[in-house]
Amino acid sequence: MTFSRLAMTTAAVILLAASLVAAPAEITLKPGDKAPALSQVDWLKGEPVSTFQSGQVYVLDFWATWCGPCVRSIPHVNELASSRKKDGVTVIGVAIWPSDSMVPTKTFVDDQGDKMNYTIATDIEGATAEAYMTASGSRGIPTAMVIDREGVVAWIGHPMDGMDGVVDAVVDGSFDMAAEAEKRAEQQKSQAVVQTLSEAIGEALQANDWEAAYENATKLAELDERYGSVNSVRYQALLYLDESGERAAELGRELLTKTFKEDPRQLNGLAWFIVAPDNGMPEGMADLELAMLAIQRANELTAAADPNVLDTMACVQFAQGDHQGALKTQEAAIAILEADEGGSESSREAMLKKFRETLAKYRDAQNS
Repeated sequence: MTFSRLAMTTAAVILLAASLVAAPAEITLKPGDKAPALSQVDWLKGEPVSTFQSGQVYVLDFWATWCGPCVRSIPHVNELASSRKKDGVTVIGVAIWPSDSMVPTKTFVDDQGDKMNYTIATDIEGATAEAYMTASGSRGIPTAMVIDREGVVAWIGHPMDGMDGVVDAVVDGSFDMAAEAEKRAEQQKSQAVVQTLSEAIGEALQANDWEAAYENATKLAELDERYGSVNSVRYQALLYLDESGERAAELGRELLTKTFKEDPRQLNGLAWFIVAPDNGMPEGMADLELAMLAIQRANELTAAADPNVLDTMACVQFAQGDHQGALKTQEAAIAILEADEGGSESSREAMLKKFRETLAKYRDAQNS
């Protein structure tokens, strides 16, 4: 189980803009180029790979413990490592971009045990991230790179977005390097647009320019469904642009019934945005009915088994004045976390601590 929650807040979107580092003037690592040696890393698990051996295929998974999508992709990467080992495929998880507040990489990897049953390395002073991520114009993690039998970068992308088929093609010799290089060039153009829009959104939010925030967020949301969380900016902007709340309510119901209908993470994020203490919402504009409808749908999609969804539901119930309901729902979220043995133990304990603090608040409210 992954212990994370998509908090759709203004700060989160500004962080998105800030995290998309500027592309270098010239992309120096692309499909068809020789892969740099992994010489500036510390090896935490498995046999060190000082050079890419001729005849072997390698998969590099760039990740960090603070990155929710990275953690969610670990089971997939682990399965790839297990199933392709017989074909001479070596998987290496390369931890990059550390944060002072994150779970230390070694602690996380030790907690995972056989759930990360592949080689793990950690970057030294950003040198490897520079050589691979910056050089290839890759701005986000997780990012995977497939290295072919000649030590050449064959593919760059998300580990859960077609990587398995690429590995199969590289292994059997059918991979079309020229077509991949052309495809990657088009992706770079798209990323440049995302960069521009994200920066514009961040600047608009900091300036409280809600017209510009809405316009640019709409463009980004329409560009690719992967940026669906930016709809929170559209929703927030409408609350400021229309004091009646009607336009925001219309958008909220559209997100609920269409855009996010089958996506529990986005539904959870929408509900959390409405009730989160730091959501930046105008006073008195919280649509608690929408929040409840969204979180109920998320709970239905996750079969009432996701502690994050239940925690958000309890928060919505509490905001509606249902202290008894919030108490019971929060207890259910804690029970699921306590019984689960997956994921990182340190992450689970940190979440349990927060959930128990919230439970104490609900108990105090009920007893007062």
